Amino acid sequence: EWRVNRQNPIAHLYSAWMVATNIGFYLPETNTAVTFTVVDEMGRVVYTATNTYPSGYQSIALDESIVPQAGMYWYSLTTAQEQLVQKMVKF
Repeated sequence: EWRVNRQNPIAHLYSAWMVATNIGFYLPETNTAVTFTVVDEMGRVVYTATNTYPSGYQSIALDESIVPQAGMYWYSLTTAQEQLVQKMVKF
């Protein structure tokens, strides 16, 4: 169950960004392994990382060191139970 808060499905808090942004998500269970992946328009993996998080609201910070070029990107958040894919734009 991916959620930003208890009423809305998970969403990238800002779909367009320039210098930095945060990807927020909610996890109902503690010790959940989440793989975060960013893919560019050509399908190339720009960034990937797997971390274990406690239950509750979590966020992943993105900045120009991770996504240096402007363009359209997709990010995915994947657990053993489900995957969420969202689009984002970096100016």
